Amino acid sequence: MSTRSALTGHLIQSATIVLGVLVALVLGSMWEYLGDRLREGEYEAGLLQEFNNAHLELAADQAARDTILERTERLLDPTFSGTLHPDSLPPYLATIVDFRFFTPSHPVLEDLIAGGKLDLLQSDALRSAILRYVQERDRLEVVEERERRFVSEQVEPYLVRTLMVSLRPEDELYFSTGTEEFEAMLRGREFRTLMALRWDRTDLARRFATGLGFRIADVIEALGG
Repeated sequence: MSTRSALTGHLIQSATIVLGVLVALVLGSMWEYLGDRLREGEYEAGLLQEFNNAHLELAADQAARDTILERTERLLDPTFSGTLHPDSLPPYLATIVDFRFFTPSHPVLEDLIAGGKLDLLQSDALRSAILRYVQERDRLEVVEERERRFVSEQVEPYLVRTLMVSLRPEDELYFSTGTEEFEAMLRGREFRTLMALRWDRTDLARRFATGLGFRIADVIEALGG
């Protein structure tokens, strides 16, 4: 009986240890799961704020592009020079050299991607929407850089060769030039070609940005925003 009692006690002790290990593993897994869900909620809240801000920035960029396109079309209108007023020159000069870059702040998104933490997001739709957004953002960046290089390498050197531009730091739009000089430039073949290409570059950026806007909306929707 003593041998049986000892064996029984040993089995009970072993079972207790195994049960304790299993309980510890289950509790550990539960705590890890709850911790992951807590971090997931924090990431999703941060992402929602970032993408709402990105939506606002992109809308501002698109409004600026619309202004560039509208003024460029007017510069290409052969009847435009007859309506010129000296006060209208500074904004048109600013438009000629203006361009936009989409540069939202994305610390939460970058932390998720760089840290390999996308798997924390349980929603397949959300992960897919984020990756499509990143791909479209990279495409827009290429188009915007192409526009920037065109302005800096083609348009600005032409203006330097053609106009005498004065600086008026006290004004909001501080570039100015003579009306007659500006009118003569508008009639130039090279300027009209540059403005036609400028319109095309800006319109291309606008179309890519429109596509990016859809991707931003997809992410916000997947986040329940």
